Amino acid sequence: MRLDQDKNYRAFTTYHYRISYYIAKDHIRIIRIRHTSREPLDY
Repeated sequence: MRLDQDKNYRAFTTYHYRISYYIAKDHIRIIRIRHTSREPLDY
């Protein structure tokens, strides 16, 4: 769970992949592409 609520960080799921990305003024940066059957990482 994210502690800060920055609305520029977003994610969506398509097929079996979860794609996390960051929206800036002039670009979109893909942060992570993860298969949904994988166990989540502990931070």
